[in-house]
This record gives sequence, C-alpha cells and structure tokens, in this order.
Amino acid sequence: MQLTVTQGTAMSLKSVGNGIGAKTGTAEPGPNTANNSWMIAFQGDIAVACVVQGGGHGNDAAGPVIATMFKTVGAS
Repeated sequence: MQLTVTQGTAMSLKSVGNGIGAKTGTAEPGPNTANNSWMIAFQGDIAVACVVQGGGHGNDAAGPVIATMFKTVGAS
C-alpha cells in the first residue's frame, strides 16, 4: 500500500510524509450518475477512509481530503 502512494494511484498523499499507505477506488453507481471517489489510508496507528459522492476517481477528490486530515493532525 505504500507503493500506491509513492508510485501509484494515491500520489496526492506523497507530501504527507513517510510510512503512509493507501488504496484508491472509484465506485460507479450507475448510468448517467457521476462516479464516487474513495480512498483508505494509514500512517502509524491512524487509519482513515473517505468517500466523496460524485468526486470522480479516488485520488482526485478523496485523496486531497485525506492528505489535509493527516497534515492537520500531524500524523507523520
């Protein structure tokens, strides 16, 4: 999951610090409906999940929300 941050689909979390891992996803709710963005992530003993309805791909909307959360709580 750490490679997902450094080399994969969760690169919006690279600026958070070391030891962060994540998994991104896109939920397709149906035709004519915007995709939902989701991501789960951890750093140390903190884990978080985020879903943004209509947010598109996981890193596009959920990633920045999680990055802000980790930076705010000072998890690194």
